[in-house]
Amino acid sequence: MLRSPKISGGGSRSVVEISKEQFKKTFGELSKRQKQIVLDKQTHERTWSNDHQTLRVFSTRCEKSVAPNFLPNGHSIRPCSECIAILSLKNFRTAIKKPVPTDKNYVHMNYRYHPEVLERLFALNIGIREIFESAFTTGILQGKYKDLKVFTGLVEAMVSKLDRET
Repeated sequence: MLRSPKISGGGSRSVVEISKEQFKKTFGELSKRQKQIVLDKQTHERTWSNDHQTLRVFSTRCEKSVAPNFLPNGHSIRPCSECIAILSLKNFRTAIKKPVPTDKNYVHMNYRYHPEVLERLFALNIGIREIFESAFTTGILQGKYKDLKVFTGLVEAMVSKLDRET
């Protein structure tokens, strides 16, 4: 289940501010090409980038060097000074304090914040978590409803199909 949007970074100005500066119009008034220019500019202005694979955040001005530093808490690598500086940015602290939306509110998330592939997977799986966590589903998985073979077979087929698509 998607738990957060896959935003690739942050710390740049808003599209509203950039579009007013660049084109003297609001973002909504821009042509498709102009919007893309604004979005590209916003991307290039980012202060940090998100690494979703390792669940880390790096400065876009990262020194690309790490120093071994054996700390009492078990961490053995110290980030560069540029990456550490991200922690003191007001807009970074604001971003990490925002609550994770509930599953039903992901439907209203701006399309720019999740790639099309993830969007399609999410649409296929919307509401699936609740089904899997329900007492009835748990009962099926524990074999409590063996006399309903047609129904349990259907559930197994749907789960198998979703696994393959994912």
